[in-house]
Amino acid sequence: MAGTEERLPYLALALLAQRALEGLPTLSGGVAPALELAAADRIASLLAPPETAEGGATFEEVRTVEEACPEADRAAAIAALGRLKRGAWRDDDAVPVLAALQKIEAQALRNFEDPPASPPRGILALCQQR
Repeated sequence: MAGTEERLPYLALALLAQRALEGLPTLSGGVAPALELAAADRIASLLAPPETAEGGATFEEVRTVEEACPEADRAAAIAALGRLKRGAWRDDDAVPVLAALQKIEAQALRNFEDPPASPPRGILALCQQR
């Protein structure tokens, strides 16, 4: 098993997801989004396909997100976060974002407890391009 220091990125990702979950608007109407725009950008960057993500996602982040969320789920969450940034947040926009963040948090904690043995083929090269 990898040392604790090597596993910390997974724990940091789980914490990021948890904090984002706490900052999302409630599903009951009329509540202004509490999630800061910078946090929305960071979350959208994590959910974006690795070749288009901005902000220098780490290998651990890319791997965990890809393990946790199918591409369609990530796309729905990114679209909802885009509406948040434009001030067009709808009550039902929280659903895909909540689902994606919960999956990411759970996968990150699993990876922290038992990190994957080796990276998928090609992912290290992709991460090194950043």
